[in-house]
Amino acid sequence: MKIILKWTMRIIAAIAIFILLSFLGLMIYFRSIKVDQPGFASSLHPRHLRYTSPNDSVRLIGNNYLLRIDTGMYEMYVEGSPFERGEVMGALTADLHAFQEEAFIRQIQKMVPSPVYLKFLKYFITFFNRHIQDFIPRENLEEIYGESLYMSSKYDDMIGSPYMRILNYHAAHDIGHALQDKNFVAGCTSFAAWGDHTEGSDMLVGRNFDFYVGDEFAKNKLVVFMKPDKGLPFAMVSWPGMTGVVSGMNTAGLTVTINAAKSNYPTEAKTPVSIVARNILQYAGSIDEAIQTARRFDMFVSESILVSSGKENKAVIIEKSPLKMDVFYPDSSLLFCSNHFQSGGLKDDPNNLSFMENSSTMYRFRRLQQLTRGIQLNSSKVAAILRDPYGLDNRHIGWGNEDALNQLIAHHGVIFRPEKGEMWVSTHPFQVGKMVYFNLNDVFRHKNFGLNHSKDIPADEDLMNKAVGPYLQFKSLVDTIKHSKGRVDDRLIRKMTALNPNYYYGYEVAGDYFMQHGESSKAEAYYDKSLKQVIPNLPDKEAIQRKKESCQLKQ
Repeated sequence: MKIILKWTMRIIAAIAIFILLSFLGLMIYFRSIKVDQPGFASSLHPRHLRYTSPNDSVRLIGNNYLLRIDTGMYEMYVEGSPFERGEVMGALTADLHAFQEEAFIRQIQKMVPSPVYLKFLKYFITFFNRHIQDFIPRENLEEIYGESLYMSSKYDDMIGSPYMRILNYHAAHDIGHALQDKNFVAGCTSFAAWGDHTEGSDMLVGRNFDFYVGDEFAKNKLVVFMKPDKGLPFAMVSWPGMTGVVSGMNTAGLTVTINAAKSNYPTEAKTPVSIVARNILQYAGSIDEAIQTARRFDMFVSESILVSSGKENKAVIIEKSPLKMDVFYPDSSLLFCSNHFQSGGLKDDPNNLSFMENSSTMYRFRRLQQLTRGIQLNSSKVAAILRDPYGLDNRHIGWGNEDALNQLIAHHGVIFRPEKGEMWVSTHPFQVGKMVYFNLNDVFRHKNFGLNHSKDIPADEDLMNKAVGPYLQFKSLVDTIKHSKGRVDDRLIRKMTALNPNYYYGYEVAGDYFMQHGESSKAEAYYDKSLKQVIPNLPDKEAIQRKKESCQLKQ
């Protein structure tokens, strides 16, 4: 018996030593691949810029400026060479960038509360993105590096150097939708209309960018007007620290918006889609040039890129997967883009077919068809569509439902009228607040900061009271109930579901609470109510059904 025990202890000790050595080896490897600065950094000469402020609303560095135009909305003008632009952006927005990074990391910690798993996630992303610089053009890397020089060092030990962090943040959209993490990248929706579908026949593009990393992250919007030393001047709707494009328009009348599509799990980073979109916007003056630019890049996730041209008065969707690329040309003057592929080369991909069947993408696509049928659109009507929180046939499906065009999580809603260089960008909250008017051509002529408040689209006060207020209360109660360590008053549960009675998720949360506390009959009743609502994703519906069946077995 002693011999067996002795050998058992030796085996356990050997396994422990192997695990420890493996872990140390991995730590050394991951440390060896971390990047504190790009290889070309020594050829650049930082200027350690500081801005001046003639008043509380404006920051100036030479011809560059940052203007606060509304609560949580800033306009920024930047010009010059790539590294100059990066430094200017970093210096003008250092405090806003610090707030943005803090909000991002707080949300990640909320989504992944385990410190051990967070550390694993850090090393996984470091490993995954180890070659990302090889797939990003030098110009973009210089800009990113310039901005990184003005970042806080608060998270250096936790995540990595500023340059390494900002590189990884540029791939956050791609990694988030590749992993299909719930609510990290939800269902973005965009559409274009022209010809007989708009008043005056001009091109109009509307989009909701539903990249959700917490309410705090969405508070600061940055509308950037960039005049690079090479390529075309352009505008993009972004946030501090982001130099890639998710929604933008250039002076040639071209617009670009991105929508995530279903991907396999990638094995290695390539070019983030925001960098692809940025290069299209900066260097393409026509749809054909946009297609040629997109072909030059390899991406590690699948994405739809809606490109419209005001001068050509047409729009297409460039559809890219890690293996293929195709272009969808509409057969009318309406073009809809949710989260599935439509081109001949990609629409029958098994991932795409499964996603169309099991997610919210087709539901939102059909809702767009309903809301645009038989009308001529103008900017105000496009805003109303982007703000629509209902389901098919105006059914109440619950505030925040992913089947809705307006899921009350959007970082921004934006409307483009590219032929005239006009755009409207939403203010907080979500896309329900006032949409501020900008004129791209006026900005680059340095005329009134491109603003004309008489053309702003007012906030939807009815939705603000009817939907936004109750939904924010609902979310707060959901958070309280989900994270309560003990019992909560049943009246709180009833209040939560009453605030959002058509939303399946509130009933699911209530069911989970009662299941956790051993009240299976109450849990079953709430799961049953949840299953009677509109549930956008089949896996979620099946999970609730399994929980209901588990309750029945315990009674």
